[in-house]
Amino acid sequence: MAEHRATAPAAPRTRASRAPARPRGGVPTAAALLLPPVLGACADAVRGAGPGWGVAAGAVAGALWATVLATARGGLGWVVPMPPLVVAAATVAVSLPTDDGPLATDAVRWALDAFPVMAAAEGAVLAVLAVRVIRPARTRRTGGKDLRD
Repeated sequence: MAEHRATAPAAPRTRASRAPARPRGGVPTAAALLLPPVLGACADAVRGAGPGWGVAAGAVAGALWATVLATARGGLGWVVPMPPLVVAAATVAVSLPTDDGPLATDAVRWALDAFPVMAAAEGAVLAVLAVRVIRPARTRRTGGKDLRD
């Protein structure tokens, strides 16, 4: 004969109160990514030449700023691939009013002109991520003590 155990009735399940989730990226991160390259593009447009140091400096600064914000708030999934797209848009925006050539030729020139800036912006993103990974590993190795003391 099988033995039958009596079990206590299950308590009603209640939802545990949790702290509200932190925002994942959001408007400040998007503004940090877009604002510096736009300002750099405006500076280059006022100067009258095509895309130059304004777009380059703005793209790298925006990528750094947005990545720092995204690592603190979450949302790296959309920040990491965005700098090249922002650079491409800024380069086209600055170059479009000044170019008179065929569109295909202009598109190739824009891509060639913008590639080093795209690479620099992605390099800035990777540098921030590397620092974020190395710093906690360094702290764990030293038992939580700061090596700078």
